[in-house]
Amino acid sequence: MLGLPRLLSPLCFSLTLFCTGMTLTGVVGGQSPPWWQTAAWGVLALLFAVQCVVYTLAGRRKGWDTPIEGSRES
Repeated sequence: MLGLPRLLSPLCFSLTLFCTGMTLTGVVGGQSPPWWQTAAWGVLALLFAVQCVVYTLAGRRKGWDTPIEGSRES
């Protein structure tokens, strides 16, 4: 179940939203955290967004119930 795009795509999307919210809080919040924390949340948001796109495309191409590991063509 953990390798299916049906689970991974929404999970990565929600993690993208969370990390984006943490980044925006660091940018516009009253007490500014160290710059490296804001940058780290931004990088994580970007990585989760890329993974979300990859899993969504895999789900649309190969089927939402096809495991990610088994969908590679040799």
